[in-house]
Amino acid sequence: GAFAGKSLLPYGCQEEGMVGLGCGARSYTRSVHYASQYGVSRSATASIIADYVAAERYDTANYGFVLNESEQKRRFLLKAILHVEGLPVADYAQRFGSEVLDDHPELQLLLDSGLGLLQDDILQLTDEGLAYSDAIGDWLISPEVRQRMEGFVLA
Repeated sequence: GAFAGKSLLPYGCQEEGMVGLGCGARSYTRSVHYASQYGVSRSATASIIADYVAAERYDTANYGFVLNESEQKRRFLLKAILHVEGLPVADYAQRFGSEVLDDHPELQLLLDSGLGLLQDDILQLTDEGLAYSDAIGDWLISPEVRQRMEGFVLA
């Protein structure tokens, strides 16, 4: 075949970007993040689905966020650390030219508490850390993005 003898690197959404299709889809490139509304309750999700079905166009995004370098670093970190494989710190350094623990000193709290582990140059959550991954992800949201989230009100 065309790929015989060539190794294919596994796809990594934080490196390569992603376009999501359909209701509730999330899309991002290196500098743009678009995520449609989400809901937990039955009425909220029903409303979101109804709005999606009633849309006149599906080829545009009517809201999103252009990420500065700090937010690009944070997203890259979050997309890796919240998965069991963790973040090879060399990948972060190669992409951004800085060290992840220098850019995000709060990560030391994960290491000190036993929720995170830095071993073989991979920063990852421990089993207990993975159990708290939703809370850890929320904790790592920047104050600027948190302010944007709190200012967003569903109609």
